[in-house]
Amino acid sequence: MRKAKGKEAKLSFGAHALMENRNGLLVDLQVTPATGTAETEAAEAMLKRQARKRVKPKTLGVTSGMTSEGLSPCCGVGR
Repeated sequence: MRKAKGKEAKLSFGAHALMENRNGLLVDLQVTPATGTAETEAAEAMLKRQARKRVKPKTLGVTSGMTSEGLSPCCGVGR
């Protein structure tokens, strides 16, 4: 599907990745519908999936558009 000339592009999906910092490996990937809270919700879901695998990250880096205060305390990062 192409957008018409002079029209804005409409974002409909977003891809979110959880990376391992030391070696740059992709640990988890999630595609979500584009909403205002999709990035935070995807981060929480990916961290919960890793917690079920008994993986507990010591630190969490986020993009400049997302603050770590938005993540719920149940993620347990840094504990």
